[in-house]
Amino acid sequence: MAGLDRNGIGVNATLGITGIQHVSINVDHLDAALEFYVDRLGLVPLPRPDIGIPGAWLDAPNGVQVHLIELPGAGSSANHFALDVLDIDAAIAILRASGVTCPDWTHIGTGRQVFLKDPSGNVVELNQAGDRTSPAHLGLPISG
Repeated sequence: MAGLDRNGIGVNATLGITGIQHVSINVDHLDAALEFYVDRLGLVPLPRPDIGIPGAWLDAPNGVQVHLIELPGAGSSANHFALDVLDIDAAIAILRASGVTCPDWTHIGTGRQVFLKDPSGNVVELNQAGDRTSPAHLGLPISG
């Protein structure tokens, strides 16, 4: 079922949003955060590609991920949540056509992501999944 905007127009079906993909949390110390989220809360570590920033990806029982990003002193300024989309190119085009400032997407593993801001400056990521079994997505070296 598609969500409706304030004018009663279906929006989720148009953008292809299928659900929340992950929530990203800045942490001062990755080891302390892993002790809390894995050892205390029971989230399960996932493979993570090298994105140039220390961190970890964790899986909750319902399949929503928690991404920990080690950015000491950053506070919550870059915390965000990500929405899964079926076609990131179409979603970007629709958003731009409706007046939303939206940069071009970038690669994350074998997937694609784009970051935008809501009217209050909160960061929202749109994420189109890639091949979740590929070496690049799992953060493994690609040979050949």
